[in-house]
Amino acid sequence: MNNLKLTTLPWQENNALSQGIGALLPQLPNIILGTGGDDLLKGSNGKDWVFGFAGNDIIKLNTPENDADTVFAGDGDDEIYTGDNATVFAGAGNDSLRMTESSTIFMGDGDDRVDAGLDVHGHNTVFGGDGNDRIDFNYNIYWGIHYGIDDPPREIMPEDDVIYGGAGDDWIKPMGENNLVHGDEGNDLISVELLLQTPTDNGRLYGDDGDDKIYIVNEPFPGYNIGQLGTHFNLDGGAGNDLLLSSSSGGDTLTGGSGNDVFLYEWVGATSAKDPDIITDFTFNEQEQDKINLRELNESGYEYYDNLIGWEVDSDLTFIGYQPFSGNGKEVRLEHTAEGTNVEVDPFVEPSAELFQIQLVGVTQELTQEAFIL
Repeated sequence: MNNLKLTTLPWQENNALSQGIGALLPQLPNIILGTGGDDLLKGSNGKDWVFGFAGNDIIKLNTPENDADTVFAGDGDDEIYTGDNATVFAGAGNDSLRMTESSTIFMGDGDDRVDAGLDVHGHNTVFGGDGNDRIDFNYNIYWGIHYGIDDPPREIMPEDDVIYGGAGDDWIKPMGENNLVHGDEGNDLISVELLLQTPTDNGRLYGDDGDDKIYIVNEPFPGYNIGQLGTHFNLDGGAGNDLLLSSSSGGDTLTGGSGNDVFLYEWVGATSAKDPDIITDFTFNEQEQDKINLRELNESGYEYYDNLIGWEVDSDLTFIGYQPFSGNGKEVRLEHTAEGTNVEVDPFVEPSAELFQIQLVGVTQELTQEAFIL
């Protein structure tokens, strides 16, 4: 039998080791374990690791001091509330999650829903996974307006978020600046709603595969000047028959991708000669027939408010080809340029110095009215 020898540390070394362990312990996570059933799991102050396992769990980690948590929700239709700097693996099931800021979210398989809380600041990454997911970063703005925060400070607006919808027919509503959105495979809806209280700029929105709809919609309130809305988005429908709606304040770059795409404009202030939108791949031939829809071009770009305050929605425009404007207004004309072709609209009965203009890059053919919906 081997002899065992017990060695003790000198008092000074033993005390230093104890102090080191004492400093390390507060940094270790709290382990919270669920069962195979439907659990209610609540986090503690500090860093938690939560394991929900199977079942329809409710996981609440949104107390003021509860940050930097890691959640493994497991299978089941789970309901998750996080603090800041969270990492969440929701697992399979139709899960719902309310998040704040600087978090990384993997929703997994299922028809999931992700909402941003009122105080979300951004720097989030969300992967929707397979399924028909709803990812709504606009939720916090409506919540704030509903509770009387009419002019939230700019610093509470989200920015630099990255969202991947995953396979499935996803519904994605980003908000803030410099966001990157990929719908991925499926017939996705990506909708950016521009509110005066929450300017949104420089988003990169990709529909990817499928018949996608990418909307940039302004929502002015009666009495507000709508000329302050966001600018300079990149919209790319990807493969499929896509619908791209641009109602920002100008300077957007639109790419339809392969397929018969429609570029829809509803607001006369969405693009101008000073800061025009650019369509990079407009194609009208036997193989592909893209179209520009100007039928509802009007003064606000949002049909609900048009009807509310009495503006017309039907543009009633006349296509005049490559002829100069007559000065009578409500006309659409084309002009060849060194870059391609400009689409110009004088939308008012009275002559307007501010012309609506879209640049069609690389288009040298003679377009006809067939390329437009008027």
